[in-house]
Amino acid sequence: MARFMGVPRPAAHHSALSTSTGRSPRRVRARAAWAKLAADRTRWIELRVLALDTASALAPDGAGVPLDAALADPDPALRRIAIEDLVSPLAAEHRTAVAKALVSDTDDAVARAAGAALCFDGVELDAPARQRIAALRIKCGKR
Repeated sequence: MARFMGVPRPAAHHSALSTSTGRSPRRVRARAAWAKLAADRTRWIELRVLALDTASALAPDGAGVPLDAALADPDPALRRIAIEDLVSPLAAEHRTAVAKALVSDTDDAVARAAGAALCFDGVELDAPARQRIAALRIKCGKR
């Protein structure tokens, strides 16, 4: 189990909800409400992270809020969880944003999450990304 703010949280917390392709109006409304709460920067971060986890579980691709918006958030905890919540293999539209987070994010935990997501996917990395992975000591290779 991974830990966030001292609270255990399952490493693979996507349930059948995240793999369901059903897009019922109730599910869409629920995801939108949780995403709105996750994006509200006036709320405390623990609540925002739990809201993001919930919205992500309701999203088919694991992106509870638009990934670009999540990665632009000033709080590194939210940026890290936004990457960790993505469903693997990463969607093509998410790979670029995750690779950018790996190379340019100032928080090592966010960069580690991005590196792990890209390595798990087996994505071919450019030189700056490989250097950052080496600096963070992320084990990346064939499984």
